[in-house]
Amino acid sequence: MSIFTPKISLKVAEQLCARFSTAIRSGIDPLKLLDMESKIGTKRHQAAAADVRQRLLGGDTLSEAMSHRSDYFPWLMTNLVDAGEQAGGIDKSFAYLSQYYRDLRNTRSSFLKQISWPVIQILLAIMIISLFIWLMGVLFNDPSQDNYDPLGFGLKGVSGVLTLWFYIAVVSIAIGIVVRAIWKNWFGLHSLLMPLAINVPVIGAVFKYLALSRLTMVLSLLLNAGVDAIRAVQMAFTSTGNNYYIRQAPQSIAAVKKGQTLSESFAASRVLPREFIEAVEVGELSGNETESLDALARQYDSQAKNALLTMSVTASVLIWIMIAGLIIFLIFRFFLNYVNMIQDLSNGKF
Repeated sequence: MSIFTPKISLKVAEQLCARFSTAIRSGIDPLKLLDMESKIGTKRHQAAAADVRQRLLGGDTLSEAMSHRSDYFPWLMTNLVDAGEQAGGIDKSFAYLSQYYRDLRNTRSSFLKQISWPVIQILLAIMIISLFIWLMGVLFNDPSQDNYDPLGFGLKGVSGVLTLWFYIAVVSIAIGIVVRAIWKNWFGLHSLLMPLAINVPVIGAVFKYLALSRLTMVLSLLLNAGVDAIRAVQMAFTSTGNNYYIRQAPQSIAAVKKGQTLSESFAASRVLPREFIEAVEVGELSGNETESLDALARQYDSQAKNALLTMSVTASVLIWIMIAGLIIFLIFRFFLNYVNMIQDLSNGKF
């Protein structure tokens, strides 16, 4: 499928996962759920649900059927559903996903609200600057005065305004494409950027705690279901969706094959925090890994939410600072050019 094909929206993903979690916990057949989904929402949603239902009838598991519609269902959803199927706790996977997509929606909404005023400010600044550029073209339309413009960029009159808007549009589109490319993982950018982003302040904390929350939750599900250690370790690392962790999975798997304990195997990856290793170790010694992991998963989930909120606030503040800096720069540039014009007038250069 094309990378430009839109996937399921955050709102629809949240609602879909919530419905599936509640229904499966109540014992409702997934086929019946999918039949209902194929009759609601957009045509694209209906088609995807109908396709998954048809593949289920053909013998595929739910995760296998969803993976065939990777153009619609995100990789994370399919992967965690697979882990839930392996562990016999698919309702828990959908519950986690529903909360995850809800948190993402809330963070996005909060971020957009916080940057709305700075964006309005920059738009007003652009309009005011455009007005000045147009006025300079009207007031100083003598060819002998072509050396003057309000910002010193050689922009005057209608052509100057259009040129300004063109450059603003080009920069805005370029930024938008880059942001969307990263968000949608075009060309597999995540595999390149995740290992770098994990070490960036604020942003790194979001990726770290989201990854650890998924890893811990999935591992708890799998161990509780009696899934063999090798498969449990592999799926736990894969569930993070973060290449910083995934690429260390072979080291932990090799340790398991050598007969080392789970805690020793995870320690061999050298990327997991001490508290995670200790929780696994305590669980092994007490014979109840899932209880320790469930508590840690809730802790990581809470830290992930706090990190998302911090990132949203930090990003909005940085955007505000950049916009304020741009406005101040343009004001000073205009003022300095105005002072230069006054000096030129006093020196008889006009």
